[in-house]
Parts: sequence; C-alpha cells; structure tokens
Amino acid sequence: MRILSLFLIQLFCSISLYSQTYDTLSICNGDSVFIYNNWQSQNGVYSDGFNFTTLIVNPTPNLTGSFILNGNATQPIPNTYDLTQPIGNQSGSAWNSVTLNLTQPFSFDVDMFFGYNNGGADGIAFLLQQVNTSVGTSGGGLGYQGISPSFCIEFDTWRNSNNSDPYYDHIAVQKNGNLNHSSTNNLLAPVGFPPNNLNIENGQWHNVVFTWDPNMFNFKVYFNGIVVVNYYGDIVSDIFANNPNVYWGFTAATGGANNLQSFRVNSLGIQLTDITICSEDTIQIDPQINSSIYSYLWTPNHNIIDNTVPLPFIFPNTTTNYSFQVTNSYGCSYYDSLTVYVNQQTSTFLDLAVCSSYVWPLNGNTYQAPGIYTNISINTDGCVHTDSLNLTIASGGCIDPLACNYDSLAMCDDGSCIYNSGNPIIISTCNGLSEGGIGVSVSPFVANNNYSFTIDNSSFFNYDDTVSNLSAGFYSFEFFINNISCGIQTVEVTNYSAINYTLNTINETCSGSSDGVAYVNMQGGSTPNGTISNLSYCSSNPNSNFINTPQTIIEGVQLFGDNFSINNNTQLSADFYEDYTASFYADISPNQTYTINVTLGNMGFSAYDPEAVNVYIDFNIDGDFIDPGEDLGVILIPSGTWVTNTIYPFTFTVPGNVSFGPTRMRVVCMSNAGGASINMGPCENPIGFGTPWFGATEDYSLVINNSVACSYLWSNGGLSDSIYGLSTGTYDVSIIDQNGCISNESVFIDTNYNIAVSASQDQIICHSGSASQLTATSNYNGNYSWFPPTSFINPNVQNPVISSNLIATTTFVVTLLDNNGCSAMDSVTVSVNPIPSVTISAIPNPACQNDTIQLIASTSFPLNLFRFQYNEGNGWQNIITTNNGGWGNINPQFFNNITTITQFRVKVREGWGCTVSPWSPNISIPINIINTPLISHN
Repeated sequence: MRILSLFLIQLFCSISLYSQTYDTLSICNGDSVFIYNNWQSQNGVYSDGFNFTTLIVNPTPNLTGSFILNGNATQPIPNTYDLTQPIGNQSGSAWNSVTLNLTQPFSFDVDMFFGYNNGGADGIAFLLQQVNTSVGTSGGGLGYQGISPSFCIEFDTWRNSNNSDPYYDHIAVQKNGNLNHSSTNNLLAPVGFPPNNLNIENGQWHNVVFTWDPNMFNFKVYFNGIVVVNYYGDIVSDIFANNPNVYWGFTAATGGANNLQSFRVNSLGIQLTDITICSEDTIQIDPQINSSIYSYLWTPNHNIIDNTVPLPFIFPNTTTNYSFQVTNSYGCSYYDSLTVYVNQQTSTFLDLAVCSSYVWPLNGNTYQAPGIYTNISINTDGCVHTDSLNLTIASGGCIDPLACNYDSLAMCDDGSCIYNSGNPIIISTCNGLSEGGIGVSVSPFVANNNYSFTIDNSSFFNYDDTVSNLSAGFYSFEFFINNISCGIQTVEVTNYSAINYTLNTINETCSGSSDGVAYVNMQGGSTPNGTISNLSYCSSNPNSNFINTPQTIIEGVQLFGDNFSINNNTQLSADFYEDYTASFYADISPNQTYTINVTLGNMGFSAYDPEAVNVYIDFNIDGDFIDPGEDLGVILIPSGTWVTNTIYPFTFTVPGNVSFGPTRMRVVCMSNAGGASINMGPCENPIGFGTPWFGATEDYSLVINNSVACSYLWSNGGLSDSIYGLSTGTYDVSIIDQNGCISNESVFIDTNYNIAVSASQDQIICHSGSASQLTATSNYNGNYSWFPPTSFINPNVQNPVISSNLIATTTFVVTLLDNNGCSAMDSVTVSVNPIPSVTISAIPNPACQNDTIQLIASTSFPLNLFRFQYNEGNGWQNIITTNNGGWGNINPQFFNNITTITQFRVKVREGWGCTVSPWSPNISIPINIINTPLISHN
C-alpha cells in the first residue's frame, strides 16, 4: 500500500491586529508544512512569539474492507459488526471478502467489544484459514473449533477447564481449530490482558492491532497499545503447506452464558495483491474500501467497466498494471496498484481419418460419424484448453508415408502397406576398369512377392541378378515389390582403394657384379592395437518410463569375422541398453563382404512386438554413425506382422577407404505398440513420453584389419615382393592386390662404382720386331696389372715395357682394381707379320713359241709387293725393270713372246719393309716346236 500525501495548504483566515498575523493552514495526514522555520505535521497552533498559525491535519481515506457475515453476525452501522447478541447459544463469523496473501505484510487496526457482563461468554477469535467463508461454531469453541488448517488468536472470556484455560480473561495462539492449550496445537501459551489480567468484558471498546512480517515470520498483536503476542513461525510452511492464500476474519460464540461481542475496523493496512486470470475472463477487484463519501479512479481505463467505482469489473486480454486512487472530501488521497497477469487459453486441432469408428483417448468417447468434436480441459496455466477432433470416415489404402505403396489420397489404413526390404549391394571396381557391380539384398524375404530392381531406368533385373561391368560412379537404384516402386536412391560404385606401396632398389656394386636387388614395400602399417574403441558415442535407448514393461528385445546377434566372430544369444533376457563391447568383437577387412544376422523377441504382450530393426557401423572411427554407408538400412516390421524366430540379415561390404583399428557396431530395435510412427536412428534417447516407447540397443566391438595381400610377377620371372642377383638394367613388375586390381611398375638397376680403363691402340709389327710402348688410362684410381705377365719387365705398372721382340701376334689385357674392389679391363693386340712364303704357276704350260705367259704368285698371306724373274739360260732377269730391284704390285704378271724354254721364280714382301720371302721354287716352261710341211703344187 502506498499513501501519497496531497500537499494542500489552505489559508482559512488571516487577521492582522497592529501588524500581528493569525493564519490557519490544512494538510493531509502524513504530509508536513514548513511553519516558522520548522516542518510541522501535527494539529496545533504554532507561533514565532508574535504571529500565530493554526495547523489542521485532515484525515486520508481509511481502508476498512467488507465482510461476509454468517450465523448470528450482523452489521448494525457502517464499519461495525456484531458477532453475537447477549443471547445464549449464538455463533457468528465475519470473513473478509478478499483472500489474504501471506507473502505480503499486513497491519489490521480494529476495535473489539467483549460485552458488559463479566460472567458472560465466550469470547472472540481472529482467524486465518483455508476452508471457506461460511464456517463457524458455537459455545466454548469460540466459533472456530474444528476449522483446519487455521491460525488463531483467541480472546477467551470464559474458563473451560478441559482446555486448560486460566481463571482470568486471556489471549492465546492456537492452530487447526484445537482450543486445548496443553496440546501440540498451542503455539503460544495463554496470558492475561494488561494491566493485571484485566477483565475485558467491561463495556469498553479495546483497540487491537494485528501485524504480520513475512520476511521475519513474525506475528504481533497490540492490545490497547501493548504487545501481548509476539510469535515467530513460518505460518505458510508449517500450517498451510506452502499455500500463502488464506481467508481471514473474526468468529465468536455464546453458550449458557452470553455477551454482546463486536468489532469495528479502523484501517486495514494491506495492499492490492497481484492476480492471475485467463484471457476472456472478467473479475471484480475489491480494494477493501467502499464508501459513498469517497471518489474513485482506476487507470488505465482499458478493459474495465466503469473506472470510477470502488469495485470495478475488469477483463484485460494481456497482462496489465492497474493503479487505484481514492479521494475523500478533504481532497486527501490513498493510492494502490496491482498487476493482473493474463494467461492464454490454448487449443489443439487434430485431423483424423478412420475406417469405421474412433475412440478418442482424451475422453474415452467412441465416435462413428464424421464431424468436429471438442473436449474442454484445463491447461497448465489453469486456463481453458480446447481439443478439437475433425473426424473423417475415409476410404481405405496405405497411409504410411514410409511405405512403398503410400496412397496420399487414402484416409484410412487398410493394412495393405508394403515396406522397402531391398538394400543395394555394391561391388567396387579397379581404378580405370569397368568391373563394378550392383545387386540387392532382400530382407525380410516374402515368398509370394516379386522383387526386382533397375539401374538408371534400365529394364528390370530379378532380385538375385547382379548388374556387372560397371565403371566407378553414381547410379540411380530403384527397388520394386510386385512392380511397386519403393523409391529411388543414388548409389555409388567406388574404386577399390589403391594399394599404397613404394618401389625400392639396391644397385649392383660393381659393373658386372650382378648383386642388385629390387623389392616392393607395402604401406599402411599394421592394425592398431586393442579391440575396444576409446571414443564416446551418443546415447541410444527406448523410453525409460516403460523400462519395467515386458517388451520387445534383441535375442541374438551373429557376425562371422575373418578370425574372430560375434555370436551372442540373449533369448528371454530383458533388454534396454546393453554394452557388449568388452565381451564380444569380430574382425573385418576392407572391401570384404559380411552378413550380420539379428534375431528379435518379445517378452510381453503381442502389442509390444518389434516394428523396426537396424544396424550401424562406425567405419571411419570418428565416434558417430552419421557418415555415408554407416547406416546399413532399416528393416521395417509393420505392426502385427512379426513372426517369432525370424532372422533379419544385414549384408554389407566394408568400404575400401575405412580407418583401421577398433570401432563400434550398434544394433537397434524399436516398437511403439502400433501407436506412433517409427523414427529409426542410432541416437534416440527420448525424454518425457517421447518415442520410441519400447525396444533395445546393443553395442559391440569391431576391429577393422589393415590387411594388404598382394601377389607379384617380375619380368625376370620372380614371384615374390623381392628379386635378387640383378645386373644393370630395367625390370618390370605387376602387383596384383587382394581385389585382383593390377598395378604395373618398372625399376632400373644401376651400378654404384662403374669404373673404366682404356688401353693403347692395337699395333702391327714385323716378325721379331719390337712393339711400341703399351699404355693404360683411367679417371679412377687403383692398381694396374697386365696379362700375360711374362711378356713384361713389370706387369703391375700403368705403362709396362715388353720384355722381348715378338714373333707371334699377342693380345695384352690390362686390369684396373679400385679401392672398392671393382675392376675394369681393356686389351691391346700387337699383330706380328710372319715370314711370307710363295709359289709360282704359269699359264700356259707348256707354251707355244711367242706365247704370252701369265705368271701367278700364291702367298702364305696377303702381300702387296712382288718380284718376278725369268731365266732363258743367260741368268736371272727381273721382269719389271722400271724401278730398282724389280719390285711391283702386279699379280699376276705377264711375260711376252716366249721363244725358248724359260724358267720363272718370284719373291714377295710387305709394303712397309718387313722380311722378304725366299725365292719360290722354279718352274720351267717348255716350248712346243711345230714343223710346217712343205706344200707342193702338182
């Protein structure tokens, strides 16, 4: 409550006698005025010793409230209430018309009258209670006996020994309608009234003030200005269960003895309390003041019926702060305010199509006709909530958008839904080749269904076909059940991961040493140690509110790995989230195909049968299941179609570009008991009553092996990753990986120390001649040796000297041996011309006289100088006489006009003057003489 002073200074009269002044001023109670250098706020006459000013303090409007009267209570005059008359067996109660909020302080100033008769009964009680505004009892109960919960200040004027009353009039604090001062409901023991246990039935009005401080939990009562009750206690918590809103008022009763018992209100020191309403509500505000002698003003004048009345009706549509002003005839005002918080009404609208009838869970009603139906309830803000149901009796069809044969026009599910059960199987290809393929895995497989698929809008392939000879790239895959498309998805035929390797060589040490090596080193390292991933993964489980409900479970998980396998049978075991990563693991390898077999079960009613199952694998080992290929493909099981012991296979090929080491596999099954659609995912963790309601999640460990198995074919016939004993040259190798992909490479083996030596030029000498100096040259340092060593004075020098003249052609070999043990060789040939021999022949032989004889020299080796001679009996003569010695280079030679028996011979030699051959054996050419007979003439 706020009382703002209206500072009014009014000059009623000003009289001046001999310059002396008399003034009269008036202000409102609570205001002050500056008079003769002092602030004054009390009625009186003030003077500076010569002048006089009379100050009148006018009252402000009093808050006296209005009360609801019960029993024998009456209101004989305004603001005064008689609870009982001096008549036996009466009871009366007066409850204030506005509830009190105990989180706010208050101060109630009243006068109380207890009667004229000291032997009268029974007294008056001030009460805070939460029952209603019509309660009250009679007699020794002081009108409040049995009212619970309650907090009471009793003014007891009659001794009831059964309540442990003292013999004098007394005041006490009790709770919950129990008047016994010896009970645990006595909060403050009875005490008498001052002074000296005053008899309060003395025909006098007694001023009583009730105050409450919620911050200190302190309740006080002043009786005729003296504190008679000083109680500390958390009334709201201890008595009213933390609900601060109470009714308050007075009760009184008489029995065999009686008295006139009354109270009147001086002022109620309470504030308007903020309230909360709903939109479209109208409430009446009671400010606890209602007098025709006051004027009233409520602001703002918005959504209010007459803002000039004390108890207006308001209907704000949004939260609004209202201010209240009361002004009396003196022009003094009282101010207060409150905030009206407005909560909104809410509504929902449901469109629903059913085949026949529908039972609305909100109200349990069954509806068989189309129409709009409503259900009214109260929302969490305490306001009206309207649920509307637009019910359609519709045509049947498949209405599940997840189904292959979803009918957008159907309004009612007729059970015909067909769900996608085909998962593409991808076969990768070697880089640059067209060896990829696409097939399909159908699970569950229904024998009567026709399954097919197309690739890039091709003709239909049967479900057990594989489309082959595909290059790497993206393809459109469409799966059909009974010629109904289950949707198109883009799949990728990938290249097998290229094997990582390096080619390494070791050169031959020396030219011709043939100790070179070539080998292939595969890259990638070994599989990281351990079988359990250290990564953190998202939570996955059904709704924990139904954890104790027998429901769908995962009964079995089976995966055969390369060396280790998972085979976990948990039939008839309750399931929620189970971590088997430390108990089971399987090992798998890149580009290899495996199958996970999952068996589901149900430990409860058929309504909780499994409705979906999926498997997720973290192939790239990054702590999630959201990367491409890590979702193996949900298998939907329409409600009511699950068959016990069905095995759901998930066939997958490990990508070639996976990470190596331990990772996680997650198996998830779900069921909503047919009451909500399935939202399958690896990280469902519902709160409140979110889905999935039932199901299980099981985690297992996988180890992805880093296995690189290759074969090799070298150009020299080698079949391992290494070849040895290689000479300088180029070697080819084909590397065939585990997928049959071929990489062709070549290496070159060089020589580490390729030294060279060069011998001097070949020579030709005459028989028994001396060869020129032999020499060797090289850019490399080392030791020289010549062969044959016996031909040299010292064969172990770079330029040796031949020890003797040569009579036969000889080849000399020089060897250079360096510090690395490598050698180089060269040779020089000294050709020795031998002593020639010659024979001679003649044509014709014999000859006729004057014939020309052709002389032919035949030599032991080709020569170029010839000396032919003849002898006719006079000694030997050179046939060639044009140069000294008769030497010429003509062979055969001609001898003209032979006339007599003649001998011939020949010598030969080289043109450069080596040894001349001996004369050839002589030949003799005879002459045939022909005698010509005489011719006679007859």
